[in-house]
Amino acid sequence: MATEIKREFSRLFEVFLPVNADRFSELLERDPKHWRKIDPWAAWDIKKSPLITPWPRGLMFAKVASKWPAMARYCGKTVAVLRCGHSEPSLTHEPLGSIFSGQSHILDGFVSIEPGVLGLVLNHSGDVIVLSSSPLTLPSSGPPAEAAHVKR
Repeated sequence: MATEIKREFSRLFEVFLPVNADRFSELLERDPKHWRKIDPWAAWDIKKSPLITPWPRGLMFAKVASKWPAMARYCGKTVAVLRCGHSEPSLTHEPLGSIFSGQSHILDGFVSIEPGVLGLVLNHSGDVIVLSSSPLTLPSSGPPAEAAHVKR
């Protein structure tokens, strides 16, 4: 199972973060203690990619994502999760709905929803990026959040 999940994330890195793909995939093949060097913040460093869409600040990701048509159809699906960066490193399969509801906590990491087609990047500041191989229209911004970062 671990080999299958590693391949899935290598594909995600290759499609959405090509500049970091070789390094991140190589780190993923090493001992989990090295996974802390896989940096979700790299997704925020990529400018103007049609494949990378930051979730609007102030729009409550957990409350809205499960109702957003582009994501709602996947809520019952089990997805691959890579915890890295500041998270305790792990590779798991988890229900996407538990990530939206907050039952499953990802401090820093990646979620592969549809291998090489749809994923998420989450960071410890609460920011979320949607990775999609086809153009997405995100929900419109809601009322301002209490904090400067998106609440998950």
